[in-house]
Amino acid sequence: VMAAADESLSANTKGRAADLVAAASAAESMHAGNANAGGADLADVAERKLFVGGLSYATTTAGLHSFFAPFGPIHEAVVISERTTGKSKGYGFVTFKSKESAAPALEDQTPVIDGRKTNCNLAALGAKKESSSSSRKRRGRAYHGPPSQGPHLSL
Repeated sequence: VMAAADESLSANTKGRAADLVAAASAAESMHAGNANAGGADLADVAERKLFVGGLSYATTTAGLHSFFAPFGPIHEAVVISERTTGKSKGYGFVTFKSKESAAPALEDQTPVIDGRKTNCNLAALGAKKESSSSSRKRRGRAYHGPPSQGPHLSL
């Protein structure tokens, strides 16, 4: 009975795995088709997606969209908010449909949105990293043990 159950389970698992692979393949081709149909190549999203920080807590997704719309067609604009409270976290992302639209939007890296000066750059750049020399300065001097008694000191 166990051997028959194992064979049935194995066949059932293989069937489900094949179904999942087929579904993933179909979803991938549909996604690629949508990307090409809309004229947006999702491979270059690093050059089209902007991070906008320092937003007013009153700025909405619609407000962010309307501010950047004059630069060109937008694929997506979103203000990030707390899951539990729904309050804005003060930053968001704007993804343009083309990198040609994103470039002029980046010319002013400190635009004023809803009366507040914000910072805007490519999202792919991430947070600015501290240079190794400045991080060494902040940590202070390394400990090299007690001072040695050189020839100039006599007891």
